[in-house]
Parts: sequence; structure tokens; C-alpha cells
Amino acid sequence: MGGIIFLSRYYDSKSGRITCDTIIIKLTLFGSLVQKNSLARFPRTISTLLGCGVGILDCLELCFHVFGNVFVEKAILRLKL
Repeated sequence: MGGIIFLSRYYDSKSGRITCDTIIIKLTLFGSLVQKNSLARFPRTISTLLGCGVGILDCLELCFHVFGNVFVEKAILRLKL
């Protein structure tokens, strides 16, 4: 029980979130599913925002929040630079 509480609190911290998300992405089966889910969300969100008249750089800035995975969010932010 204590381990679950510790992991929950660790995941809520910034460094814990980065570590856990990186580990999840690098896992063989689960990491592949997370990547595919992120790759499906990204173009759908971008196309919705572009259809509403939002500029491409603003789209990238808004879209990186939809992933729910810090590792993927950092990769999208690198696109903006």
C-alpha cells in the first residue's frame, strides 16, 4: 500500500513524471501503444485547430498539452524550435 502511495506522489512531481513517462515510452509493448496513441491524437488536434484558423506555430504550442506524456511533449516542442 505504501509503495502505491509513493509511486503516485513521485509521478505527480515534475522529475517523477519525466522519469516514468520515459520508462513507459521505452517499454516494448506498452511504449508502442503510447506512441501510436500520441501519433493519432496529434494530427487530429492540429487539423481541428488549423480548420478554426489558428496559426501553425500556435497549433504546435497548444497541441503538445494533449499527449499526456512528457517525453512526447518534449519531442513536439523540439519541432517548434
